[in-house]
Amino acid sequence: MRPLFPLLSLLLVAPVASARVLPAAIYAENEDELRSLYADGVLTDEDFEVLVELLYDPVDLNTARAGELYDLPGLSMDLAKAIVTERKAAGPFSSIDDLLRVQGVTADVVEQLRPYAETLYVGDKVGKLQGQLTLRTGKDFAPVEVPELASQSHDAAALGYARLPNSYLRGRFRYGKGVRAGVLALAQDGVNALAWSEASRDFTASWGSPYLELSKAYVQTAKDGREVILGSFTTGYGLGLTFDSTNRSLPHGLYPDLLLTGTTSFSPRKGQLGVGATLHRLDLGGSWADVSAFASLNRYDAYQYDVGVAGGEAIDPMLEDEPSPRVWVETADGYKRGGWLTLPNLYQEAVFGGNATYHTAGDKVDVGLTAYMGSLNTAVVEGMDDPYAIVLRSGYPVEHTYGAVGLNGAWHHSLVDLYGEVAKSMTGGVGAMAKALVDLPKGHTELYLRHFSTDFDNPHARGKAAPDEYGGMRDRDEQGVALKAVYYPTVWLSSRVFADLWRHPSTGVANMELYGHLQYKPTDRISALAFVDHKNRDLANNGRTRVYGGDWIDSSDYGLDDLGDVDLSPRDDTEITEGAGASNYFGGQLVYAPSHKVRLSAFYKRRYTDASYWYPAVDPDAFCEYWFQVGHYGWLKAQVSPTDSTTLTLRGRYEDEDVHGSKGNRVAEGYLALTQQLPKRLYLSTRATLIKNLDDPENAWKGTCESAGAPDLCGSCVCEESADNLTTDAAPLTTQGMFWVTLDWRF
Repeated sequence: MRPLFPLLSLLLVAPVASARVLPAAIYAENEDELRSLYADGVLTDEDFEVLVELLYDPVDLNTARAGELYDLPGLSMDLAKAIVTERKAAGPFSSIDDLLRVQGVTADVVEQLRPYAETLYVGDKVGKLQGQLTLRTGKDFAPVEVPELASQSHDAAALGYARLPNSYLRGRFRYGKGVRAGVLALAQDGVNALAWSEASRDFTASWGSPYLELSKAYVQTAKDGREVILGSFTTGYGLGLTFDSTNRSLPHGLYPDLLLTGTTSFSPRKGQLGVGATLHRLDLGGSWADVSAFASLNRYDAYQYDVGVAGGEAIDPMLEDEPSPRVWVETADGYKRGGWLTLPNLYQEAVFGGNATYHTAGDKVDVGLTAYMGSLNTAVVEGMDDPYAIVLRSGYPVEHTYGAVGLNGAWHHSLVDLYGEVAKSMTGGVGAMAKALVDLPKGHTELYLRHFSTDFDNPHARGKAAPDEYGGMRDRDEQGVALKAVYYPTVWLSSRVFADLWRHPSTGVANMELYGHLQYKPTDRISALAFVDHKNRDLANNGRTRVYGGDWIDSSDYGLDDLGDVDLSPRDDTEITEGAGASNYFGGQLVYAPSHKVRLSAFYKRRYTDASYWYPAVDPDAFCEYWFQVGHYGWLKAQVSPTDSTTLTLRGRYEDEDVHGSKGNRVAEGYLALTQQLPKRLYLSTRATLIKNLDDPENAWKGTCESAGAPDLCGSCVCEESADNLTTDAAPLTTQGMFWVTLDWRF
């Protein structure tokens, strides 16, 4: 951990200027644009999740705490505090543009956060019904691959379904100073009438054509410091170690929930369904407190392969690998075995809990206590009476009753904010986390320290953690330190550094991720972005003989059993450990905007991944050797606004996941999007993507290397192609695509 602290010290003595959280300006106005930024590596998974949630539940600038404002793009904690101070001194903001009266908030910052914020209950909005209705429909197009036998797994298309577009309708409404409501309804193909056969331990189901189904709904009232929400909501407190179902960085309270994921196939995000209440700003003689409580009873879907057949026993999926259930779906030709299916309403969870937080005068110190208990019921499907007939691999404890209690606190200073939380689960495990936010006029720094014991078995923890999981939980079996720093030495140069070093207490394996991001913007018309990322799954055991995130490799698969005097010690099975290895990528983006109506951009990313992949050695006398799997992709995009109400976006993309071989895909993609503002505050967005799978035959040397030969090389290339070694088989050329249309009405 020591190498991180000199970097932190360097940032603390950096020169002074304005700070922002994100390294580059984020002007995405919808989820599709955010997904594109996430896929390109401009946004981290944490950034993406926070911004998507705020799209669907914008931050109210007139009631939000500084910690909630901090999630908005373009705002540092220092600016978030300045917004709260200005609101108290000069009254509520009547529009997003009123933020310009806050010192340090520029027009550029306002445009970045505009899609994620709102101003409620002020001016002529009082006493009027306001809201937003969004209708979206979309469909994927792909070749149908039908298995030869009914006993083999069929996906939805092979079963003869998924023919019609999937759709959703989302509505958000508010009335007066304290009433809000929302509804989310889905209409899409899917499995229904799920039933369990105790004799065969299989599921049977039928398939439903699209019909309108109420997925989420809520009503929320707020008056005189009392807030009640009934229906769908999410909950979070502190640093999220005790209970957090939100995506926010510093949640505190109950939030309306209309969240779902997907572009053309939609899945509601897990949340609570029930009732929650909060008492705000209870006067304690100078200091104050707020108290919340919630209760929820909800049923959830599960992916077929996140479920195991337990057979009547409390099975720990970490210790025993139980098979996933077979699902037989009724079709016109009888029942066929379905695969890659989402099983609807498979299990039920009851949860109740609450939080009490004490605030000192001036909001300098906060101390909160959070506790909850949960109960899981997996015997809710027709025909299933045994609570241990199946086991969930998706992050729930083995026992069906669980819970946690935790203490969180915060200390706020003009330039430094410190946060901490300690939680204990019913299994006896402990999670602890500390977070420091340092605001500097020319930079911003976040430092995280975390410890999650192996038996910290809390399914509702959502603290800062690495992507890897233990028992389906990220916040488990992990100790680490992470640093995120943003630095702006000048108005035309910005940089971002992210460093994360962590280990797993159960194995002692240490992992690392390093990320760097540099943006150069000499004028408003031109900008250049460069980035690099290195992920290492095992610092003590890594290299090109490993498989990053893969499985054990058997050298006999490569024909290495009869090699005589060839030294295979660097390639021995015992050194090829599961999940070890490194993944690296670097790339950049150029943007040129000759006018406010035209924006041109180009993007390129190159990947190097440990894959235990055989390549010819550069030395002609040497044996074939392991090397990186090299992949890359790039795109060209043009965004044109012929009128103030019309925006047209065209993008062409090429990707090859294995430049020197045939692993992965080689595709070309075309993307077209049109956004049109219509009369009566209507907005229409249409998007279409066409993907062509390109010919990708194996290289001439591939068969030679795998049969332990030594091809003649000219430099690093095979001199002559051998008919015996050249594999001409390639994946069939296919075309697939998708389209979606969104109609938005704001009133």
